[in-house]
Amino acid sequence: MTQKILLQISVVLVGLLLSLPVTAIQYDVKNPQQTILMDYDPLVDINVTVDIHAIRALDTLDPRSNPDFFVTLYINDGEYTSPTWENTSYLYDCFSVIADVPDDRKTVDITIQLWDADEEKNTLCDISKTKNNNNTGLEIHLQYDVSIGRWSGDNNPVDVTGYGRVSGSADGSISSNEDDCELWFDIHQNDFDSDGLPYWVETQVYTTDPTIDDTGLSLRKTRFIREISSSISTLES
Repeated sequence: MTQKILLQISVVLVGLLLSLPVTAIQYDVKNPQQTILMDYDPLVDINVTVDIHAIRALDTLDPRSNPDFFVTLYINDGEYTSPTWENTSYLYDCFSVIADVPDDRKTVDITIQLWDADEEKNTLCDISKTKNNNNTGLEIHLQYDVSIGRWSGDNNPVDVTGYGRVSGSADGSISSNEDDCELWFDIHQNDFDSDGLPYWVETQVYTTDPTIDDTGLSLRKTRFIREISSSISTLES
C-alpha cells in the first residue's frame, strides 16, 4: 500500500514538473562560468512587430508635388516594402510588419528606410541624425533585444529626437534642404500572457509568472526596463 501511494505521488510530481515553463540552456565547455540561452521565450514562437506610426516631410522633396512616400524595412534577412502613399506630406498609422525571428538570438537587426517614389528615380529620404556623406547617414539601423523588449543603435532611450522618433534634421541640417523627414515608430514582440513583458524579464528580473498577465504592475517594470536599456546604450556609445 505504501509503495502504491509513493508511486502515485511520483506520477503527480512528474506531471507538475513537465507543466512548468523551462528555459533551455547550453553549457559552454570553453567558458564554464557562462551558459548560452537557447530559447529566450519557450512559451511562444517569438515574433517581432515593427509599427510605423507617422511620417512627415520637413524639406521640399519634389518641387512639382507632395512626396509619394513608401517605407522599406529589413528585419534580419527579410525585406518588407509598404504601399506607396501618393502626394502627401503627412501620414499616420502607416505600416506594420510582423516577422518571425530565431528564438535563440538575443538581438534582431532592423533597418528602416523612407523613400520618395519618382518615375525617373526613387529618392532615399534622410531620417538619420548622422551627417550625410556620399548617400550614407540617411537610413536607421537598430538592434532589438528580445530579452528586455527594447532597441538601441541609431535611436535609443536618451536620443535627442526621443525614443521611437527619428529625424533627418537632427544632424544640424535644419537650415538646408537635404530631403529631411521625420518618422515615428515602435518595435515590440509577442509574449504568452500579453502583458508586454518579455519572458526573460519576468523570469530573471522580476521573478513573476510569465503565464500570468502583470499589466497592473507594468508601469514600474517598464521604467526599470528603460533604465536597463539606457545603461546598455551608454555602454555601447
